Amino acid sequence: MIKKLLFVAIAWLAASPALAQTQTLTIGVAGKSTVANTAPYGTVVDALMASNSSGTRVQGVTWTISNPDFYIDALGDLHTAWSSIIAPGPQTMTITAAASGYTTAALSLTVTVTGTMAPQTMLITPVQVATAYDNSPRGTIVYSLTVSQPNGTLGNLSSGVTWTVDNPLFAVVDTTTDAGIYYLTTTWTGQIAPGSQMVNLTASAPGYTTATLSLTIGVVAAANPTITIAVNGASSVPDNVVSGTVVDTLTATNSSGTAVPGVTFSVNNPNFTVSGGNLTTTWTSPISEGSQTMTITASAPGFTTATLPLTVTVTAPCQ
Repeated sequence: MIKKLLFVAIAWLAASPALAQTQTLTIGVAGKSTVANTAPYGTVVDALMASNSSGTRVQGVTWTISNPDFYIDALGDLHTAWSSIIAPGPQTMTITAAASGYTTAALSLTVTVTGTMAPQTMLITPVQVATAYDNSPRGTIVYSLTVSQPNGTLGNLSSGVTWTVDNPLFAVVDTTTDAGIYYLTTTWTGQIAPGSQMVNLTASAPGYTTATLSLTIGVVAAANPTITIAVNGASSVPDNVVSGTVVDTLTATNSSGTAVPGVTFSVNNPNFTVSGGNLTTTWTSPISEGSQTMTITASAPGFTTATLPLTVTVTAPCQ
């Protein structure tokens, strides 16, 4: 019996190292291992795969890379990690793959970065989006501006372009930088003089020569823009108040809700007048209680005259 137990123990000890032995990983690379130095951040260079001895792809692999100009995502794709431009030439790196139950695998890889460190050319393609009117709301998009490399691709310009505009009536906004599309918008409030506006733009980005663009934008006189009159107040006043008592406050805005410059108010009821945008009383002695009807008129240069009917309630005297 003792001999039998001893035999079993020896057999188990002999087998246990094999049971504890982990499997090996092999790293495979699919791709050309070459990329332009103007490629945008995140460009896929190669696809990596970790497989076992039978050639089956291993799941749950953790990837690491020794070169900071590249990174590997969870799916095993090798990406560029630069945002502007790097020197062309060979980029060496060591890639490791680790997974539970497997020995860590390592692979030396060289990626060829093509291109030049000479400043690249940036192109600007303008497309008119809308007509600029003399009373256009602030932020109206007049032109779209698309930046690209000479081959028509965006490349690393997706990291952003810095713009300057020499005309203070316009500005460039970058709501879709990743797509290389920017917008030239209006900056004025109210109304400006119609006519031609010359706008000179410059666009700059690391690794690129500064691009320039000149636009002549025709600011068109709007056809009878409208005014909206608003009344703020209770539209009620005691009959024995002094002359000049403020009853309501009047405002005039355009279609975008912006205050209309140079507006003049008038009222057709002799018991009231408008001064500085305030509807005030004109009587010097108490008047009859009841409803006082009137029409408020607002006019401004370049705008269609607006009217608003209003009823003010005259109440009993203040005690």
